[in-house]
Amino acid sequence: MGLHRILPRSRLSSAREYREGTCACTPNVLRGKPVPAARISGSWPRDSRRPARSNTKLRYGSSVLSSTQSHSKPHREPGVVAIASPSLALVKYWGKSDDEANIPAVPSLAVTLAGLTTRTVVGIVAPGAAHDGADRGATDSVRVDGEVIPPDRNRKFFAAVRSALGSSIPEDARFHAESRNSFPTAAGLASSSSGFAALAAGCFAAVRREAELGTISSVARVGSASAARSVFGGFVTLRSGAEKAEPLFGTDHWPDFRVVVAVLHEGKKDVASRSAMRLTRDTSPFYRAWVDDSHGVFEAGVRALADRDIERLGEIMRLSYLRMFGTMFSADPPVFFWRPESVAVIRECARLRAGGVPVWETMDAGPQVKMITTNGHLAAVKNALAGIGVARVIECRPGAGVTIET
Repeated sequence: MGLHRILPRSRLSSAREYREGTCACTPNVLRGKPVPAARISGSWPRDSRRPARSNTKLRYGSSVLSSTQSHSKPHREPGVVAIASPSLALVKYWGKSDDEANIPAVPSLAVTLAGLTTRTVVGIVAPGAAHDGADRGATDSVRVDGEVIPPDRNRKFFAAVRSALGSSIPEDARFHAESRNSFPTAAGLASSSSGFAALAAGCFAAVRREAELGTISSVARVGSASAARSVFGGFVTLRSGAEKAEPLFGTDHWPDFRVVVAVLHEGKKDVASRSAMRLTRDTSPFYRAWVDDSHGVFEAGVRALADRDIERLGEIMRLSYLRMFGTMFSADPPVFFWRPESVAVIRECARLRAGGVPVWETMDAGPQVKMITTNGHLAAVKNALAGIGVARVIECRPGAGVTIET
C-alpha cells in the first residue's frame, strides 16, 4: 500500500482531536464525558478506552502527599520500587532536534507493552555513606542488571530530577538505583524507555513527592525520549519538539490487539541508539526527507489506530520502520542492526500476509523483530516463527504505565 493510499486527501486530524473525541472519525465510544483518570499505583477504570491524563498524579502507598508536605523526610534505602514497561513505536521516532534537551525531531505513536518489565529500586544515600562495600554517596549511581552505569551518562537526567523536585530533596542527598529487566538490555527492545520511566517515577516516590505524570514524562525524556511515552499506558504519542508524551487511548481501546516479539539475539548491540541517530542526522542524504515525511505518516497512523484498522495500521507501521532504516543504511558509515534471522522473520511475515494472516513487522535499533496481529491469529504467527527456528517468542498486549509497588 503506497503512502498516497494511506493518507486521505481530507484534512488530517490531530491526536488531540482523537483524545478529546472531537474528530469526525473518532469512534462513538470515545465521545462524551471523560473517564476518571486512574491512580498510577492502581488499575485502569473499567472503561479504559480513555487513557490517564498527563495531569494524573503519581501516587504510592496508602497516602498521597500534598504540596505543603514536600519537605517530608525522604525514603531511605532499600527504597521504593517502580515498575515500567517498554514503549514500542508503531510510527517511529528517530532523530533529535535538540541533543542537549533530548527533544525528538519527528512525532511517534507507540504502545506500552505488557509482558516486558523493568523493576527499579530507588533509594536515597547520604554523601560518603558506604553500601555493599562501595561509596555510593558521592554521586548518583545506577546499576542495570548488575552493571554499574558510568555516572556521567546519567548526569543530565539527575539534574532534571533535581530541577523538578526543587527543595523536596536535600542538597547533599544522592540517589541510588538498582534496575532489572525481564528482557534483554540494550538489544533493540526499548529497555531505555522502561528504564528511565521507572527511574524517574522512583526518584519522585523516593522523596515522597506527588507529581503529575506529565512531569514524570518530561523528566524521563531527558534520559531517553522514548521513556517519555513509557510513563503512560495504552497507546501514546510524543510529538516532534515536545517535552512530554501524551496518552491517546487506554489499554482496552483495542482488546484484540497483540504484539509478538521475536527475540533473535540477546547480546548488546554494537552501536548505541543515540550515537546512531546523530550519525544518521549528520551524514544521511535522506534524513531531511525522513523528517519532512514523518508528520503525514504519524497522522495516518493515529487515524488507523482510532479506527482499529489492523491492515492500515500495519502498512503504515511497516512503511515507517523501513523508511527509518533507509536513513541508517545511507549514513556514512552505514548503520546495520539487522541479522540474517531478522530478514528471515520479515520474509515469513510477508508469506503469512500472502496467505491471509494479518501480521505486520517492525524493528528498532537492534536485531529483534516485533509484529502486530490480532488475538485470533496469534497461534498461526507463533507456529510460523517456530517453523523458521525462532527460539524465543514473547506475546504482549497494551499494558499499564509506570507504577509504584506498594
